Amino acid sequence: METLAAVGLVGNVIQIVQGVGSLLSLAQEFRKCGSPSSLSELRNNVGTFTRQATVLRSRLETDSATRSVEDQGRLNPIEGRSRC
Repeated sequence: METLAAVGLVGNVIQIVQGVGSLLSLAQEFRKCGSPSSLSELRNNVGTFTRQATVLRSRLETDSATRSVEDQGRLNPIEGRSRC
């Protein structure tokens, strides 16, 4: 079952990378034209990215119960740092 969970996580990571790519291309369009061609599409992409990141985070937290302390530190290396 852990193999299937890993495959699911990889799929989520790929979706997140695609979402970020879409978001970056829209940001470039905004920079060139002064506004995105479709603000609703931008909102949709941000919402999708946020949902995928939340799912990925919850899966990592669920799997962390079976991981060693050392592995957990690798999964969340920036925990405890202040945010901007």
